[in-house]
Amino acid sequence: MKWEVRVMYKKGVDDPEGLTTLKGLRILGFKNVKNVRTAKVYNIEGDISREDVEEMCKKLLVNPISQDYEIRKVEEKTDMKVRKIRNGTVIDHIPAGKSLSVLKILNLDKYSDTVLIAMNVPSRKMGKKDILKIENRELREDEVNKISLIAPNVTINIIREYKVVEKRKVEIPDIIEGIIKCSNYNCITNYENIRTKFIVEKKNPIRVRCYYCERVMYENEILNNLIY
Repeated sequence: MKWEVRVMYKKGVDDPEGLTTLKGLRILGFKNVKNVRTAKVYNIEGDISREDVEEMCKKLLVNPISQDYEIRKVEEKTDMKVRKIRNGTVIDHIPAGKSLSVLKILNLDKYSDTVLIAMNVPSRKMGKKDILKIENRELREDEVNKISLIAPNVTINIIREYKVVEKRKVEIPDIIEGIIKCSNYNCITNYENIRTKFIVEKKNPIRVRCYYCERVMYENEILNNLIY
């Protein structure tokens, strides 16, 4: 957590450095400057609370007789490391390192508009995360379901004219149909015109069972058998 402490002289107390700076500015021709007050800024980072910072001010950083202070929490706007898009989709809270798998699922290697990727972005909840921004494209439901299989709990944001008009958290459905091919070559779905169907037995880590042949599949096998 980051904190900023701003220490300044109290009103009515002379500010020697400010007075010296004021004189210098007037000598340089800045005649309209009426007053200069200085402040010292401390940037403090660590696993500390506002109460801890208050104690620091009282015990060391501030002279209570002549100085006042302000404490401000510094917000880390990690998402701003990737520029905004006007229209499209932002996929946030992707587990670190899995954004490339999401790219593969969405076939974005052939997409002609801009795709922005941020990897290993600091996150309070996740430690590190990936972010994916896709201009001028909104995801279909089957694409969202595919993403849920390898990156559950990601957040899908639909952007229109720079504004978030829809926000949803992805969840793995209990039954998955038509998006995974069964890895059992003898499964009836591989030689008959039958829509595949899997029962989700476990969501973290993902484990599914084929409804027809009872073949069990795990994450890597699921990713290799996605239907594009």
